[in-house]
Amino acid sequence: MKKSLFILVCLFTFQSYGQQKMNPKNQGSTETEIKEKLAQEPTRDVVRQERCPVEGYNLTLYSDKATNTGVSEKRYIDVVGVRKQFYATAAQIAVLPNFSGLPHPSGDAVTYNGANGYLSVENVATIDPLKNYCDRNGNRLIPANGTIYRVFMGSNHSEWSGTVTITSGSHLDSASIWLLVKTYNDKRFFVGSERVPQKCLSGCYNGGGGGVGPSEPDGTPTTWVDASGVEHDWFDDEEGQDGGVGNPNGKIDNAVLYENISLVTGGVYNPMGDDVKNDGYVNQMYGAELGAYIPVTRERSISYGVYISGDYMASNKDGFREKPKGYEVAGMPSSVKRNNESSIKQSLMMFGVGPQINFGFGSKAAVSAILQGGLASFKQDEFSFIQQFQEGDSKIPVQLFNQKETKSSSFFWIPRLRMTYAISSKIGIWAEGNYIMGKIKANQTQLNPGDPARDDGTYTFGQVNGGRQVERSNDYDLKGVGIGVGIIINLSK
Repeated sequence: MKKSLFILVCLFTFQSYGQQKMNPKNQGSTETEIKEKLAQEPTRDVVRQERCPVEGYNLTLYSDKATNTGVSEKRYIDVVGVRKQFYATAAQIAVLPNFSGLPHPSGDAVTYNGANGYLSVENVATIDPLKNYCDRNGNRLIPANGTIYRVFMGSNHSEWSGTVTITSGSHLDSASIWLLVKTYNDKRFFVGSERVPQKCLSGCYNGGGGGVGPSEPDGTPTTWVDASGVEHDWFDDEEGQDGGVGNPNGKIDNAVLYENISLVTGGVYNPMGDDVKNDGYVNQMYGAELGAYIPVTRERSISYGVYISGDYMASNKDGFREKPKGYEVAGMPSSVKRNNESSIKQSLMMFGVGPQINFGFGSKAAVSAILQGGLASFKQDEFSFIQQFQEGDSKIPVQLFNQKETKSSSFFWIPRLRMTYAISSKIGIWAEGNYIMGKIKANQTQLNPGDPARDDGTYTFGQVNGGRQVERSNDYDLKGVGIGVGIIINLSK
């Protein structure tokens, strides 16, 4: 039994000694690997760094190191969450949650770190007059007594920390920070309150609200510079894939209003000019337009699509700017007027479709040329004109012209030249000039007294009073320059 115990003790001692001999060797190997790794040249270059202390994160954009084959287009966006850091006066600190008091002028920071959160307040020993000290709202602090404090508050936002890879992203090098953060959020599928704030306070608002200060990110496209140093305008990646020119991750918040599916609505007016004159009688009309623009493709600042719209215009007037000429009868004064006093109602409804080409001027303004063809429906009440002759105290009416109720449908063309200005990425205003070209078919009756009876070109009353009423179906032009104004609403998500 003693021999067995002795053998076991010897085996245990030998094993322990062997492990002690092996451990230094293994530990030395690990230290060597670490030293070798640290001695290696970094495989990435820092393209830019952004510190956003008020929002609580730091962002770094990396690229692969250049090789003999050229500059890599691959980019890495790295975000590190930190506690929010800002400056405050004593009064501002006193209303913060978890306030535990102010530090003594030469004392350490006062820190609360409990279940309700984290708050640390420390002294700013020396005020640098050339430095801007921003409070949590971005306002520059200019305290009368020159006493301010640095505040660290909230969590360290470790949930934001991480790195994403952009397959082809050299155009991110000069992009606004909001786009870098948006790309990071989208790549990590962050939604709602999970998303890293796209705002990054890079300066302070001046005290009192005046002067130049930082601005909120509004999704407005800017420019980007490629690896060769050439500057380009931003525009959407048509296929929504990484590597799209000007956009690393699909659409840019639909900021280019005129390039998206849009609803167009507004008011329209057409005076119809004097083009129709005595061949037809059409009054000025007011109405509304409702249309939709459907994009098809784009090439940089030029985009193409289809415009579909319906226009409705109407009027309700007592007469026309034009009226038929009467026949002169020797010795009998006369006048031409409508046969009744009721107003004349008319309406024009058009439904058209056609190509639209947009010429963009930046992200907000565009000029669009549209050519539509479609069907027009014109309606007008019946009306007539008489020539009233005066003989002594008697007034004798003679019907000169009558047009029955008109209901005419025909094909029309309408070119439009439209200007659009985006108020935001979702709504804008527009104004246009257009020219309607169509036809109207009307059934009319016209007085025909024959040729003048006298050499001076006048008629006898008998000729006019007993003249023939000639019926005819008259096709005449419906055309005129019109204008329109209204709003455009982006329907894209």
